[in-house]
Amino acid sequence: MKVNKAAVFILCFFITTGEGYNLFLYGAVLPLLKAEWSLSPSQAGFIGSSSLVGMMLGSILLGVMADKVGRQKTLLLSVALYSLFTFLGGFAHSALAFTVYRFLCGIGIGGALPNVTALAADYAPPRLRNTLVAVVLCGIQFGGLLGPAVGIFTAQRFGWRAVLFFGGVTVILLPFMWKYIPKQGPADMSGPANQGGEERANIFRTGHPRNNIMFWLAYFMTLLMIYGLGTWLPELMMRGGASLNGSLVFPIILNVGCIIGTFILATLADKWIKPRILLIILYLAGALSLAALGWGHSIPALGAIIFVTGACTYGTQNIANAYVSQYYPPAIRSTGLGWCNGVGRLGAVFGTAFWGFLLEWELSQPVIFLVFAVPALLAGLAFGLVKES
Repeated sequence: MKVNKAAVFILCFFITTGEGYNLFLYGAVLPLLKAEWSLSPSQAGFIGSSSLVGMMLGSILLGVMADKVGRQKTLLLSVALYSLFTFLGGFAHSALAFTVYRFLCGIGIGGALPNVTALAADYAPPRLRNTLVAVVLCGIQFGGLLGPAVGIFTAQRFGWRAVLFFGGVTVILLPFMWKYIPKQGPADMSGPANQGGEERANIFRTGHPRNNIMFWLAYFMTLLMIYGLGTWLPELMMRGGASLNGSLVFPIILNVGCIIGTFILATLADKWIKPRILLIILYLAGALSLAALGWGHSIPALGAIIFVTGACTYGTQNIANAYVSQYYPPAIRSTGLGWCNGVGRLGAVFGTAFWGFLLEWELSQPVIFLVFAVPALLAGLAFGLVKES
């Protein structure tokens, strides 16, 4: 069966855009939720962590499932889950109900990410694989841009519930996914690809087993850092004196930095510099930019630093996914990526709650952002210890 590769890549991009919106909208509605339900920072962090726990489970379980029953069926289930439960979250009238909906939404988001990444890597030509995979993953940041943007234009007019109702729109992707995403993997794949059935390799026996641990450590630290930023950056900016709408501009700048940075960095990884070396450099630059955020700056300077931070944190994660997707063979690509992202979600779960407790300690802005920089250094160290064949 002939595959329309352009349609596959476009759908992958829209799927990740839906993921990004439905995930990062929490940061956009958080100030209004805190006011309506009188949430403390630690309670808000717990609610934020619920979707990340769901993502952890979804990444591992649905990642493994895809290598057995196929990526198409798993992606259909994933998108249906995150669309439905984001929409239903708009009807929640208690923090507990909202937490349950965010957990179930997270299962869908977690299941979609490793499968979209694997699907893009399956069909991308080797000379452009880093670029195409990373660009598909930029949809997460486009969705992250939509969350604050929709929040700015709708939350204060129609309330925070409208922001969640808008997230249910992604259900329209399902019929297109059924038509264009192939049920079978590329014919030139070695092994059973994503079809299941025959004997397949084990991620713990592929390449250098120690690399799995290094990947997991890097993902843990990266997601601890970026989900903390995604959830708490507006709050931190408001503590620095910004208005609600003003604070929502900074996540937009963060995501724009990621998108533009990813295009440039992925091209470098494909043409001029080894991806692993590039990752080490980027994590160091990300640590420096995060540390710089804690000090007083003019608004233009602060915007420029946040732009660089987006490129060197969120953008670096896109490059990491592109790099790791090529480490695992096609037959276990979804499984390998599912485990990396699943273990990484532990960092996101821990990080979202941890940063909430950190804010309750009333530490100074410089100290808080210095703490944010530590995971970037540790992630860079982990990739430095990866052994390539």
